[in-house]
Amino acid sequence: WGLFAKKGKVYSIEPEPRLMGSIKKTIERNNLSKTVIPLNIGVSDEIGELDLYTFPGGSSGNIEQGHTEVIQVKTRTIDYIVQKEKINQLDLLKIDVDSIEEKILKGAEQTLKNFKPIIITETNKSPSLIAYLQKMEYTLFDVKGHQVNIQDMPHDIIAIPLAN
Repeated sequence: WGLFAKKGKVYSIEPEPRLMGSIKKTIERNNLSKTVIPLNIGVSDEIGELDLYTFPGGSSGNIEQGHTEVIQVKTRTIDYIVQKEKINQLDLLKIDVDSIEEKILKGAEQTLKNFKPIIITETNKSPSLIAYLQKMEYTLFDVKGHQVNIQDMPHDIIAIPLAN
């Protein structure tokens, strides 16, 4: 994403310390340190801590995915990050966290209202996630551009804010 952000910044958020090391190396190798800002924290609907279940090559907030280790990570909300980092424009929010997408979006409520970013996210086939995005005045599409309905929910969606 850093290669596409010609005028802006990309915030890469990763709670798993080992994966963050890999992200930082990738940023350095591609000369993206002025464009990509890595944040080694978790994101949720509240400021606090959360159990992160790790396994070789990845991590998840979902205990059901299997794990080899559990680590505690600090969490922040998107609203908190936007305020702390003094972000004054947000065009795109991409979320891939294997189960807590809705919590993250609920922790971004002010940000969604203020900036109306396009959102790319997994749904985990959650009707409440779809209902939340619709409440926040988003139209939902699958990755092929077809409008989403709750009966035939895809795994991944693109949420476009309704025109004011």
